[in-house]
Amino acid sequence: MTTSTTTPTTPTPTSQDATFKSKDKLLANLRDEIEKARVLNGVPGMSVAVMHKGEVIFAEGFGLRNDKDLFTAETLIPIGSITKCFTATAIGELVAEKKLDWDETPVNKYLPEFELKNPMHTAQITITDLLSHRTGLSRLNDMPFYLGQMSRSEMVRRLRYADMPAKLGSKSLYNNCMYGVAGEVAAKVTGQSYEDVVRSKIITPLGLDSTGLSAKEMKSRSDNHAIPMVAASFEDAQKGLFKSIPSYDDSAMLIAAAGDIYSNVLDLVKWGQVVSKLGELDGKQVLNRNSVEETLKAHTIVDSAPRTAEFPRVSNYGFGWDVDSYKGLPVYRHSGNTFYYASHLAFFPDQDLVVAACANTYVTYLTVELPHHVADLVLNLPSTQDWLFDVALEKITKFWAMIAAEQDVTPDKIPNKPMSHPLQAYVGEYSHPYYGSCNVWLEDLEEGEEGKEGAGEDKNKTLVSTLWDCRTLISHLHFDAFVLKHDHPGLHATYVASFHTGSSGKVTSINLELGEDTIEFKRHKEVKEEEKDEMEEGKEGKKNAADGVPQAHVD
Repeated sequence: MTTSTTTPTTPTPTSQDATFKSKDKLLANLRDEIEKARVLNGVPGMSVAVMHKGEVIFAEGFGLRNDKDLFTAETLIPIGSITKCFTATAIGELVAEKKLDWDETPVNKYLPEFELKNPMHTAQITITDLLSHRTGLSRLNDMPFYLGQMSRSEMVRRLRYADMPAKLGSKSLYNNCMYGVAGEVAAKVTGQSYEDVVRSKIITPLGLDSTGLSAKEMKSRSDNHAIPMVAASFEDAQKGLFKSIPSYDDSAMLIAAAGDIYSNVLDLVKWGQVVSKLGELDGKQVLNRNSVEETLKAHTIVDSAPRTAEFPRVSNYGFGWDVDSYKGLPVYRHSGNTFYYASHLAFFPDQDLVVAACANTYVTYLTVELPHHVADLVLNLPSTQDWLFDVALEKITKFWAMIAAEQDVTPDKIPNKPMSHPLQAYVGEYSHPYYGSCNVWLEDLEEGEEGKEGAGEDKNKTLVSTLWDCRTLISHLHFDAFVLKHDHPGLHATYVASFHTGSSGKVTSINLELGEDTIEFKRHKEVKEEEKDEMEEGKEGKKNAADGVPQAHVD
């Protein structure tokens, strides 16, 4: 993986087309405000578009899309979970064609291989449950599928081993793999791939010429695409000290229906207005009106807690849309956060206002708060908070503090408490029926590294594993407890795992602490000395697979 560091300079953003320059005096200072907020919030590059009453009144790029090239309004970027509203609307077209129904037929009738642990759940879950995040599965259940090297049919089959954090329909739990299932349902009833369904039902009819599926396709389609940019700290981000990761590949994207679409802000505001107009484009009904309306209904309560004066209503979820209000005005929105990319799309239907923002960074709240700032300007709403310089900055500062805290979640090391076995004894193949494999092998320490893990023949060795097909470094904590950390600059997760020794005196399992749960990966093969070559081959394959940037969806 090649990395490089950008120089801490702030390029001057330029408008890409005079047509897109602000035509409203209220937006005259918006470009300068966004550029200053971008630097303050530590965003390497971004684009923003505003459509009001069917006209693009603002479209600009800011900062860099890679090490040297300016971000423009036309820059392509993965939009993450904004994909969900495309998926839901495409399924709505299939409902209109009588190929599916929303909530009468169980998913299992369309997709017989879809089974859950509880047969009652299998018999009851409908398309509505999948699309409104009320199946009882959570983000934790997404973990095997972010990087998993398996087929989509295998993904569906694995769900029968998933534990359900909540009862069906009891609460809103955001989940990506259920959208993956919805995509497979669409594929099954049409005889097409999920990708072809979305192209034929949404992208082509609406003329979204800069929108497609998969980062691999995006990269080959145009040089004007965003490259992931990372910083070691928030301070570095504010100084413009980013590292680019130009090599990425989403060939393992199993849950494409949850977040595999790429686009740009110009196509996104066009898409937002079509939905706002309930499927109408240029005066013609292109999408089924009733189906679009169904995606915008409040199907699940997300948060019933008291909120601020700007957001007085209970927060709800439709099908691929957050159903909300801002200062008394209905607003529909969705974020799209993948590793290294952050996007947001919002529209105010009664005011015919659509705002889209995209950035090539892991998380930024600037994209989320921009629609509030723009709405205040364009709609002449009373100003109550500084969304760009106070609210967004406070949230991203807290996020970086959380990342730092996650790096320090491991228990304090108990000194002088060695592991029970030589390193070779921990080497082997471990698996869980739902979470997949966690294979462990030995690697030679790099030159200059100190051998702290083992003694004797192991003194120049260290343990390494593959967790969800991502290379993971293992360091000893105390006794048979170890710390696992993904060997990738964009994966901040750190886990604590304990190896269990059975009555035979051999290691039999790895117990991985995942949130409040403990996942047991059982050992099913001990890799012996004579099998080292085979393990080395597997290791190289996993290292190569880990070179790609994971397209996990967190929002």
